[in-house]
Amino acid sequence: MRTVLLILKKDLRHLWVLAILGVLFSFLSTLGWYWDLWPRSSGMLVFVVSQIAPVVVLFVLSVAIVQSDPPVGDRAFWRTRPISPGLLLSAKLLLLFLVFAVPSLAVNAYLAVSLDTPLRVALGMVIESTGMIAVESLVFAMIGSVTRSMMQAVAATLAAFLVVVAATVLVPLPLFFAPWRMDLPDHAARMASIGLFSGLAAIGLVVHQYATRRLARTLVLGAVLIPAVLACASHWPLSIPMPQAASELQAKPGTSDSVQVMLIPPVVTWSVGYMNDPATGRSVRSHTMALNAALRSIPEGRIIQIESISSAMRFGDAQPLPLEQIGREFWPYWSSVAQATAVCRQLGLQPPALPADAVKQPRLRLFNVPDETAVAHKGEKGTLTATLKLYELQFRDLARMPALSGSRWTHDGQMWRIRRMAIEQGKVVATLQHLRATSVLITEGAARPDSRPDQYRFALALINRSRGEFALGYHSWSSMDAPQWTIDINTRNAEFTEFWKMGGSPIAVPTDGSWLEGAELVILAAEPVGYFDKQVVLRDFEIPQVADRPEADAPPYWQ
Repeated sequence: MRTVLLILKKDLRHLWVLAILGVLFSFLSTLGWYWDLWPRSSGMLVFVVSQIAPVVVLFVLSVAIVQSDPPVGDRAFWRTRPISPGLLLSAKLLLLFLVFAVPSLAVNAYLAVSLDTPLRVALGMVIESTGMIAVESLVFAMIGSVTRSMMQAVAATLAAFLVVVAATVLVPLPLFFAPWRMDLPDHAARMASIGLFSGLAAIGLVVHQYATRRLARTLVLGAVLIPAVLACASHWPLSIPMPQAASELQAKPGTSDSVQVMLIPPVVTWSVGYMNDPATGRSVRSHTMALNAALRSIPEGRIIQIESISSAMRFGDAQPLPLEQIGREFWPYWSSVAQATAVCRQLGLQPPALPADAVKQPRLRLFNVPDETAVAHKGEKGTLTATLKLYELQFRDLARMPALSGSRWTHDGQMWRIRRMAIEQGKVVATLQHLRATSVLITEGAARPDSRPDQYRFALALINRSRGEFALGYHSWSSMDAPQWTIDINTRNAEFTEFWKMGGSPIAVPTDGSWLEGAELVILAAEPVGYFDKQVVLRDFEIPQVADRPEADAPPYWQ
């Protein structure tokens, strides 16, 4: 142990500048966003400092630590320095751990405590962030162990990168071969397992090089381990299971007479592009036709959303012709009336009277069909059956805080803080920041990196109970910041332009800050509360042919 510490002190004396930079960037790359050290606009300077520079420092320091006592060639270990390969390697790995892993552990522990993060999510944050740094430093150390200089290490890294890029372009490999094409969360657990097995492989290669000093054998072993790592990652993906939220119900197929589907003929040409033809299983470039529809709930105020739409066309006694399934990306946004009704019901307020344009229902694509299929069945009439998997959303209170700049709310891995709240030009303007602890190891729930949009649809309300007045934030928009590692930061701007009494009658917009001093900001989140099916059947239906978009739509009708 004494020898390991002596080597560690020697490396720190020679590389102390790089070591300090490594620790500094470990803190700034994540806490810089959390503490608002970076400017709001993510310019090139911020991108370089927060993303490029840490990797460069990690690479240079990892290679320099290893190459200060190179394990390459027969003269790597001199007789005048009888240090065993195991002690030398232990000292190098200990230095990498102290410079990179310890600061990362400290940063993630601080963030987890600050955001009141659940234990499983905090564990995922630590494994992802610290594990990523550990794997990168081990890979860079392995590169340094098989090269003789920093220039050789840089050249070898660039060559390996070009080989990987060329392989992913020229060979039809699975998506997990290319991390930059990762589709969260389906491949997130697979990428996490790639990190684990890559770390183990890098340790094995470094140990082999230090123990044998056989460069050619180490390179051959590395070429064998690369496909082995990818194969293992595809068979044993890693994830941290999260308990299901009590409000999320399992899908229960059935029917609902309280939801109507309004068809909006005629069928129109939607777009030109590639789509999957279910009849052949091929991706074809074609026109697509779409029959639009809108949803109406009874009573008004319920918020119904689309999980998926599966359609099929049957001609006589022939087998049904399947049509492309449409997923949740084409769901309709709810109207302002539905949101106001749902929010006021949750808050115990009387819904205000809103203008007629707020009642407009957005349109929903009911089916798509390629023009090749349309031409093949020209003039034939059949039965179109569309099955809609629906679910209902309800708003619940998520956060309450004083409606003043600087206020914050923290719970369960999330933080809301008010950056700005003021009365300007006849309206109340607010700038909020939503911070969320995430991890690629979490594939479900609020901590998954690409959170499902419906789980993060928020409604805002200002309530001054002493005056019996309130306002709803209809006009809001968000802008995604560029955080690092395991913290998702989203800035949300909102305007409150209409104010009402608790009973629903309109009042003038406040003109001074005293109204805000006695008010609170309520943030509500929409969550799924139940699932059901709805089926639409159109008989004597003819698949339309490719045509120009009509100048005017025919009147809607109900099915």
